[in-house]
Amino acid sequence: MGQCTTKLLNYLFPRPKLILLLGHNGAGKTTILDQIKQVDQQIQSVELPPQGFLLDQLDISDDIQIQSWDHNPNWFNKGLQTMFYQDASAIVYVIDSSDISRQEEFKLDFWKIINEEFLRDDVIVLIANKMDLPGSLRVEEIHRIYELDKFKNRPFKLVQSQINDKESLNEIFQWIYRTINTT
Repeated sequence: MGQCTTKLLNYLFPRPKLILLLGHNGAGKTTILDQIKQVDQQIQSVELPPQGFLLDQLDISDDIQIQSWDHNPNWFNKGLQTMFYQDASAIVYVIDSSDISRQEEFKLDFWKIINEEFLRDDVIVLIANKMDLPGSLRVEEIHRIYELDKFKNRPFKLVQSQINDKESLNEIFQWIYRTINTT
């Protein structure tokens, strides 16, 4: 009975599709939000005490919302991620491709997030950011390190990005929107 009511309410009053923009501090999440927002749009920032979570939210349209959480690996130890992630339709995970020493840490967090039970059907995009910096990993290296051959029956895309690459960022989010609406 409860599932029928929920389905009916979702049909009558659809909520915006939620895209989560995740990654470690300094990966470029806020810069990406700044690049994709329109002139008349504002990023809403909210700090949630006592844990100190920081949420940036951008409403792209009436039916698409992007939320960026400052990623804290300790959330998984406390089970806090479920209350924030459970309504997501897509995960965009941003890595700093120039921070070579932390790639293993980034990889573990990436796989931990996308393997969460309630995220297993979501569209996944891995953005290798800061590709314009000297010494950054190449796309082939990121593909190997992150074991991206494991993606089989799930919409997935690996994208390289750099600081002011507004055009490719817009293409990424358009692809996500199309993919969400066809799956």
